[in-house]
Amino acid sequence: MPGNAPHMPGDEGLAATARDDQAAIGSDPTGAKTQAHETLLDFINPLGPYRGAWWFGDDGRADLYEVLAVILYTEGNTSFDVRSAVAARYLWYCGGTGTTCQGAALLNFLSYFQPWREPWISRGFASHEAQRHLDLAKAVVNQDPGLLTAMIPGADTYRASRDGLSGEGSIDWNRTLFHFANVHATWDRYLREELRRLANGPARLWVLTMNEAGQVCGSPFICQDMTQARH
Repeated sequence: MPGNAPHMPGDEGLAATARDDQAAIGSDPTGAKTQAHETLLDFINPLGPYRGAWWFGDDGRADLYEVLAVILYTEGNTSFDVRSAVAARYLWYCGGTGTTCQGAALLNFLSYFQPWREPWISRGFASHEAQRHLDLAKAVVNQDPGLLTAMIPGADTYRASRDGLSGEGSIDWNRTLFHFANVHATWDRYLREELRRLANGPARLWVLTMNEAGQVCGSPFICQDMTQARH
């Protein structure tokens, strides 16, 4: 992508993050943020591996709405609960910033999602079917009342904390879906016992609120890799 190309509304944060990778990535012991940044560079490059992808079809460039639509599709195409959790995670890091979300906040969000970190193992990463989630993506980024506030009450006025650790504000984070995974059978048994409910979907799909994560993970913010056996 030419470094001095003019930027249309929608790609401001993506362009800023692409230009300043060191500040955006920061400390990265697992390499997840580096992977997320590499995917971002490929995603916005009209001459790169995704040249000809649907997100270049209208104006020749990628924007934040299209990034979020791809994540909503690759992670939550068949699960409303997962789409809700994706939207909540975006707001946690980027609420109040619109399409200017950038740098560490943007990469902290993107690095959570394996299909974004490792798009080569994600079936349908560049599928045009992701366009079906553009309306929701725009509602999330722009924090429009309506569908978004039905999913997450208070989402239209939420402003992300600078440290990414504060649960204060207009959203009741304890009751908001935030973590998700198709968990290992050992975790499935444990979650059923501890939370006294069933999974959210087939293939042992669990979507946890922050309050539930605090119960079973020891932290409302971070959970172990539940796709692996629980020890």
